Amino acid sequence: MSAVAGKPSAPPRMRTSVVISVLDQAWLSAANLLLGVFLIKNSSKEEYGSYVLGYAIILFLVGVQNALVSTQMAVLAPGRSASEQARFCSGLAIGQFLIFIPAVLIIALVGLVLNWNGAANGSGLAYAIAISLLGVILREFFRSYFFLRLRPAAVLFLDIVFVALLFGGLWAAVQMKFASINIAALVVLGFASMIVGLASVFMARDELSVKLADIPPALKETWQQGRWALGGVTVTWLQDQSYIYL
Repeated sequence: MSAVAGKPSAPPRMRTSVVISVLDQAWLSAANLLLGVFLIKNSSKEEYGSYVLGYAIILFLVGVQNALVSTQMAVLAPGRSASEQARFCSGLAIGQFLIFIPAVLIIALVGLVLNWNGAANGSGLAYAIAISLLGVILREFFRSYFFLRLRPAAVLFLDIVFVALLFGGLWAAVQMKFASINIAALVVLGFASMIVGLASVFMARDELSVKLADIPPALKETWQQGRWALGGVTVTWLQDQSYIYL
């Protein structure tokens, strides 16, 4: 192995993986920028602000997922045997929905209460978040999983498909003159994420073994460390996102 300044160089596969990961992040960053421009041009100021607020709520829940599931998986899984790693990741893949399905139901209930009180815009936003959340959570989990398995090319491919579905759906919403483009954007985000998430499940079907008995120990183990990160996630989110409300 060659050395530079006394240090061994990274193997070719590692260098390729790093390049692909950087390209993936650049691709998503460009897509987020274009999404913002698209919404600014095709929605009112109120609609755009409403979308940003809804997306901020989704980001907070993704942060909760990172604290309790994804980060813990990245830290705890590598030291296990292949079979133990498969059981651990499978338990987290299914078990995370025990956390987020109640969150979806609570958000939908908030939308119902807002609708009863005549706040149609607020209720529509809550329903859109509820519809989007599970798809976003599924996609984000498998992005972390494929990085853990050293398959960044799979992540890049799936993110390319995701962006194509996202903008295809937004274009369709504009062509159909959807009344609330902010609501449409969140719903399209959820459906695009769900399609990519299900495709990820198919791609990982031979690696993961689904056993309900693996769920409680996996969640219990990640909770021991992840609970300490929840406070940091909440404070950081409030610092970064609370200005949106103002």
